[in-house]
Amino acid sequence: MQALILIGSPKANKSNSFSIAEYLSIKLQRKEVRCHFQNILANYTKISDIVRFIGNVDIVVLVTPLYSCALPGHVTYFMERIYMELEQSSKREIATFMIVNSAFSEHYQSDIASEIFKNWSDMCDFNYHGTVAIGMGQALKGISLHKRLFTLRLRRNLTLLANDISKGESISSFIFDRFKDPLLPVWFYKRIAELQVKHKFKKYNTKPFIKPYMRKNIND
Repeated sequence: MQALILIGSPKANKSNSFSIAEYLSIKLQRKEVRCHFQNILANYTKISDIVRFIGNVDIVVLVTPLYSCALPGHVTYFMERIYMELEQSSKREIATFMIVNSAFSEHYQSDIASEIFKNWSDMCDFNYHGTVAIGMGQALKGISLHKRLFTLRLRRNLTLLANDISKGESISSFIFDRFKDPLLPVWFYKRIAELQVKHKFKKYNTKPFIKPYMRKNIND
């Protein structure tokens, strides 16, 4: 069995998406699934080659960041091009999965992106098997999951997910629910964000407004 793992981040191998995909591939290979990586942005002009490659795999996994509650523009463009190219080639049954790396702590923030990916899978006559979202994913900082102590639960979740993917089965409700918890406690994440914002304000010698667009703050 072979799997194509698509990396949606423009940062390629230095991205959080790649860190997640890399760990997942290790678990899939232990399930005798041969994994191939393709960076979407780097293959903009090689759509025909990707389509031919898709014709030889059993599984497609998209690992992508979430930008403003939606997929990155280059990812949606890539998906549209793949669909148009597939219309002119032979199609086969392929299981599709998506992993969303989200800055938001709420898992439902990825619902729109999940629906877009599902519709794309249906239009391509693929078999959509589900989406999971990783909340506060930017905390990974593009470093291998093995080097982050707080990723223990995430690593366990990806191991369980790899089991479903290797079988070509839909993501179970048990695994989906496990991914609902963000990487870090929400209160801790907010505190870190506040400190980072204050640091930026201090760096550029500006006033730290909590609500900068309120009229009274604009008039100051």
